[in-house]
Amino acid sequence: MRTMAIAVGTCVLLLAGGALGAEPSPTQANLQAAHQRDLDAHARYQAFAAAADREGYPAAATLFRAAARSEQIRAELHAAALRRLGGSVTTAAAAVGTVRDTPFNLRAMLSHESAERFGSYPRAVRQARREGLAEAALGFTLAHAVERELVALYQDAVGRLDQLRAPAEPLHVCRTCGHVARGAQPPETCPVSLSPAEAFERVP
Repeated sequence: MRTMAIAVGTCVLLLAGGALGAEPSPTQANLQAAHQRDLDAHARYQAFAAAADREGYPAAATLFRAAARSEQIRAELHAAALRRLGGSVTTAAAAVGTVRDTPFNLRAMLSHESAERFGSYPRAVRQARREGLAEAALGFTLAHAVERELVALYQDAVGRLDQLRAPAEPLHVCRTCGHVARGAQPPETCPVSLSPAEAFERVP
């Protein structure tokens, strides 16, 4: 009996070890990658904002801070989605990358976000749908919509660099999805997540 108990216990441990060492699904891997990318972008845009403040670009600094907060919110959303799928979230030290002058930094941000919009998120949505993970697919779809709006903001900023030394226009970020809205007051309803105005925070 003791031998049988040991054998059964060993089998259970082997099965548990196999489950713990199982490879993540493609969508789990996409969520982990998106989480880390957004953490990296959050740190990078904070550094860009500090540079813009030093160089006398208050409007650019506010835009960078809004972008950083949006990335932080989406990083948290990806992590939560990964946990709901039974995955574990790993976080590496944020890679800030190159920080130069504000015009260069704006173009770098536009390039990064355009790649996310046209590459990473559409592929992640398709993969989640193939796996039958509707919630993950919706999360990636909302993140893609936020990126689309952000790319438009960045394109506008790159096109009017001379005006970015003026006082910053008010920007608000939706805490539900990371959408960035212009205006003295937040919209009554977030166009991406449909959250009420109370879900928005003003960017300092």
